[in-house]
Amino acid sequence: MKDLATVWKLEWLRLTSNRGLLFLVVAWPLLYAFFFGGIFLDRVVNHMPTAIVDLDNSALSHTYLRFLESNRSFRLDQSYSSPEELKNDFLSGKWAVAVIIPKDFQRNIKRGHRVQITAWINATNLIVANLAASELATLTGTVAGGVQLKVLRKGGLSLVRAMNMIQPIPLEMARLYNPGLNYLNYLTPGIWAAILHQVLILLGALCFVPHQQRQEIPALLAQVKSSNSFFWGKWTFYFAVGLISFELFFRVVFPLFNVGLHAPVYQLLIFSSLLTATALSLGCLISLASSRTVGAMKGVLLLASPAFILSGYTFPIKEMPAVYEYITAIFPLTPFISGYRKIYQEGATLHEVTPEMLHLALLLVVYLGLALLFYRKKWRAPS
Repeated sequence: MKDLATVWKLEWLRLTSNRGLLFLVVAWPLLYAFFFGGIFLDRVVNHMPTAIVDLDNSALSHTYLRFLESNRSFRLDQSYSSPEELKNDFLSGKWAVAVIIPKDFQRNIKRGHRVQITAWINATNLIVANLAASELATLTGTVAGGVQLKVLRKGGLSLVRAMNMIQPIPLEMARLYNPGLNYLNYLTPGIWAAILHQVLILLGALCFVPHQQRQEIPALLAQVKSSNSFFWGKWTFYFAVGLISFELFFRVVFPLFNVGLHAPVYQLLIFSSLLTATALSLGCLISLASSRTVGAMKGVLLLASPAFILSGYTFPIKEMPAVYEYITAIFPLTPFISGYRKIYQEGATLHEVTPEMLHLALLLVVYLGLALLFYRKKWRAPS
């Protein structure tokens, strides 16, 4: 214990005297947390710039446009007299959505003819495209159902029978865990986890190689009774730093951005401790396998940069080519993201994320075991 306390003191002095390291531990995670959290403060996509071409200019087309205008997803900014007039502005990126109501829209509906409203959607942004398509389909179905109901009622049908004819099989949809499709609740916790994952790997990567590069090994090991104590002193110090960082995020950053946690913080901390240990061990392995700090940073860049994309958070791993499923398994962030989302968003218990915990434990054994092998080879106590 005395050796551990000695190493902790050395690391504390190193941390507080090194502005770069202090920035990495304290400022960088918080700056990125607030920066990325601020992007999604509106939580959902609203007021997409929308252009209108109303070739019918009838009472029914005006009703449709009123429905469109009352939907917060759209912002009706300008009307055009023809699709040709609209085309250049749409291609320039001025509009996210354009709605074209055909000529004789109302008359053809009254005669029972099929009519078609055309929507142009700028699909270069998938979020905007999917939301616009979903909202327009719902809105158009509502207006069409209202028109059909009115026609059937005029034909003498009761309200119940008319409703059954319009929608013989009603759909009751329940969006669970994130019912408002809130991007702040969905995306930012994943980004925050990826930031901490990267910081932990970086901290591990800076644990040993700078001392080796400056030939400080004999002097440092002379201050402890065994070289193993020096390794575990460093490892436990930054493990504690990682846990404090996670607790700060769960108890301060999440509430500050009003991101709901559907599980007790202690469960998230227990689960996060596995990521902390595994990512830190991976960083230590990179540090001990490198001869220079630049090489260690290259290793961190190689492994940490693609981790979030490959974690399955934004695109399902099962939909990736088979080879990527094996590649993603080596990243600590992959099993962590899977279990983390279940816990914070779905309210799962630790028992329900056992597969993810076992995956992280396996990676921990591999990375920590390899790090210790490299350490014992390179760091020997002076005789």
